Amino acid sequence: MKSLGYKIIWVLSLIVVLSLITNFFRQVITHQRVNKRLADEQKALQVLERKNQELKKRLEEVKSPQFLEQEAASVLNLSGKVLVTPTESPNLGVPAQIQIPNYKRWWKLVAY
Repeated sequence: MKSLGYKIIWVLSLIVVLSLITNFFRQVITHQRVNKRLADEQKALQVLERKNQELKKRLEEVKSPQFLEQEAASVLNLSGKVLVTPTESPNLGVPAQIQIPNYKRWWKLVAY
């Protein structure tokens, strides 16, 4: 009887140790995958930040009057110096609001 009890305890101990070892290796593999993904995402972030900086530089270039003059000259096929002054329109892209009389607004509210 004593040997049967020891065998059961030994088998249960072996099962527990094997399950602990497999869980440990699963955690190691998961940790490696997460670290690899993190490194990949950091590389992608660096690429995007570099591209963002390049686009900001390009935007500053495009906003300059020299670029505007150059583009106007190339689009209009002018060989001489062109002076382009940007003007701002106060209502550019904003539709004017039409005032509807109060009685018509009430009519729309009640009749429809």
